[in-house]
Amino acid sequence: MPISLTSNKALQELNILMDLGKHPSFRFPAFCIETEFIVLFTHIIDRSGNRNNVVPFLDALIKKAFEQSVDEISDLLDEHNISGAAIFSLICEKKLIRNREKKALHKKLPGKAKNLVDSYVNGYNNWLLAHILWKAYIQSHDPDYSFGIPKGEDAPSSEAFLYDPQYKPLWALKQAYIEAGRPTHGHAGDDIFIRPIAAWYQLQKKRKTGKAQNTKHIK
Repeated sequence: MPISLTSNKALQELNILMDLGKHPSFRFPAFCIETEFIVLFTHIIDRSGNRNNVVPFLDALIKKAFEQSVDEISDLLDEHNISGAAIFSLICEKKLIRNREKKALHKKLPGKAKNLVDSYVNGYNNWLLAHILWKAYIQSHDPDYSFGIPKGEDAPSSEAFLYDPQYKPLWALKQAYIEAGRPTHGHAGDDIFIRPIAAWYQLQKKRKTGKAQNTKHIK
């Protein structure tokens, strides 16, 4: 069912979830990654004016940012005549690009282009996760949406707290993150760079220099 949220309602909910996620009533599990994206959503909504329904606005903004990240990767590889078949296979399936694949591109790219691929791939990963987690947050508002505790996340001594309905959106985000492969922020081969707010500031920087779509025009 379509979900509608005013800017004020979304901000109220997200601020509550941010506090719950950072200070849950139990020691385990943690909602570290989930709260990072809640910070992103809050930051964008807070700076985008008051809207009667912020859902389509965020949908469109995240979609455009993700599409631009794909275009940047594609243009970079085209510029240097690199096929990037493995990367495009992941992109077509909307899968995360791990450090392993990113480092493989490093070996094919010259000089400053190595830094560009870092920036573009990091943006791609963060906007893809933003899409996945924003969708999960919206879905959690559906009255028919039911949540369970993902396997391995249960803590018997805290069961009453874990199933408290106020944590429902956080569990929805965590489940979506797990389904996305549950990547770790780091430098190992299976890791990725996770810092969504940095992706947002990078997008804003490009917008100011005319290299990205002006998000104020997204309705």
